[in-house]
Amino acid sequence: MAETVENESEVRLRIAKLKGYRWYDNGQRPIALETYQGYPLYWDSLGAQPEPSEYCDLKRLPAWTREETAAWSLVEEMRQAGIVCEVLAIPEERKSKNGAYEIKLYNTDLFVHEVGETAPLTICRGWLAWQERIHHETRDNLVSELR
Repeated sequence: MAETVENESEVRLRIAKLKGYRWYDNGQRPIALETYQGYPLYWDSLGAQPEPSEYCDLKRLPAWTREETAAWSLVEEMRQAGIVCEVLAIPEERKSKNGAYEIKLYNTDLFVHEVGETAPLTICRGWLAWQERIHHETRDNLVSELR
């Protein structure tokens, strides 16, 4: 099966959705609501949506894929969850077409290894892999409880 490569906008959108962002069309320019989880009833009453409209300005999302400080907030989130995070530059002799950076995430129940062209993009890929693992395990636990 061929692996699909997401562009930076797609990666940022996936992160925003997993973080609980919602989109609100204020009549002029749809905006991403980072504050949604703090005030869901308020924003829902104004029509906040789980998916952005086709003309939504995704540039207003944090630049997780490009800026180290934004990406580092994802590392801090993983560390707060008890995940050890190692973000490393790959030595020149080991570099491949897949990237120049790698991230290793681990604890007693997890090991994730991702590579990318830049440190922020690599961190994003690691965070997404961690989130997919969490959602997969949660889904499996729910199915087990229903049996």
